[in-house]
Amino acid sequence: MQVMDYDCKLEKLCETYFIQHCLASFPYHMYEFKMADVEVDSIVPLCRYVFNERLTFARQLVELYETSSIALFEPCIRYDSFGRKSIIAPPVIEQRDGVNILCDGMHRVYSVIRDDLKNIKVLLVKNHTLPLPGELNSWENVCLMPEQLPVETNFINFKREGLTGYSKFFNDECFLNL
Repeated sequence: MQVMDYDCKLEKLCETYFIQHCLASFPYHMYEFKMADVEVDSIVPLCRYVFNERLTFARQLVELYETSSIALFEPCIRYDSFGRKSIIAPPVIEQRDGVNILCDGMHRVYSVIRDDLKNIKVLLVKNHTLPLPGELNSWENVCLMPEQLPVETNFINFKREGLTGYSKFFNDECFLNL
């Protein structure tokens, strides 16, 4: 179970450093990344489910951002009570035909979608070359699940070739321990 360490701290990470250094080893080198403020209401999910445990962690992370007076979801360094540090990347949005498609950060965005927030920080991706891993969904059709299901069940008409690896990359040890 993923649990937030309440003694942890957030420190805002320079956006330029995040883009130039943290994303330098992303496997799709032609992708262009930039930080952007995006209207929460404009974000369209791909996933069909959110999972209790991950949603609880996302809500705790939102609280940590708020108590740290850092805008949601600026790139940050998270320090735990043991002094270990990790990078917290913003949600990932691919803009396709003018639509802001959520490709990573489902639980964080879901945890604030019904709040009065207007904008959040996201990592906007351009020059993406892969198809989407599934069809677009809507927030009204997203269901809460008690436990995580296999990835192929989380998308409408799943296409394995559309998996970019955003989640895997942002949770990999080489990214987390910069």
